Amino acid sequence: MAEWDDYSDYVVHFTKATASSTAYQNALSICGQRRLIAGGRFGIARSSAPVHKTQNAVCFSEVPLGRLDRIADRRSRYGLGFTKGFARGLGVVPVWYVEKGSGPAVSLQLMIEDALGHARPEEQLIWSVTPFIDSPGSYPTGNYRFEWEREWRCIGDFEFSESDVAFLVIPEDLHVTAREFFRAAREDNIGPCYDCPYIDSSWDSARVAHALGCGWPP
Repeated sequence: MAEWDDYSDYVVHFTKATASSTAYQNALSICGQRRLIAGGRFGIARSSAPVHKTQNAVCFSEVPLGRLDRIADRRSRYGLGFTKGFARGLGVVPVWYVEKGSGPAVSLQLMIEDALGHARPEEQLIWSVTPFIDSPGSYPTGNYRFEWEREWRCIGDFEFSESDVAFLVIPEDLHVTAREFFRAAREDNIGPCYDCPYIDSSWDSARVAHALGCGWPP
C-alpha cells in the first residue's frame, strides 16, 4: 500500500512522561531493555475483567508517518517504529472501534455480563478479545473519541531486538547525539546500537520518505 498517502506500513509506539521519569528517559530505557512493558489496562473490560492483567496491553498507532505530530502532541516526540509485518508476528492487531449504544456494543456488553455471571468467570474466552475493543461515544466523564489514533495493541510485553526496529522517533536536533550515543554503546559493549533511520515527528511525508529511503509516500 506504499502508494497510498493515507496508509502506513508501520506502527509506532510513543513514550510518555511518568511521575518519576521523562518521555526521553523512558525511550532510552525501552531501547536499552529492548522491551515495551504492558503497564496499563485497555479495552471495554479494563475495569470489569476478573483478572486485570489479562487486559494489560502495549499500544501502537498506524497514523501515516507524515502525520505523527498528531500523536506526538498527546504523548511525546519520542517513539519506536516497527513494520506491521513484524508487529503482527508478535500478536499486535488493530483495535476494533464499536460505537457506544450501537447493536454490536450492546451485544458485547451482554456477553461480558454473561461471562461475569459464569461459575468460573476468569476462564471465559471473551477476556482475550476485550482488550482489542474500544467503545467511542459520550460518557459522564467526557467525550471519548480517539478513533483517529488508529490504534493497534498486543497483550503482554512486546520484546524485540535492535535490528527489529524500523526507525526511531527523535527530535531532529538530537539525531546526531543519539547516533553517537548508540555507536559508543556498541563500541564499548555496554548496550544495543540502533543504526536504523531516525525521524522527527514534525516532518512531512516527503522528509520521512527520504529518511526511510522508501520512496513516495512513506
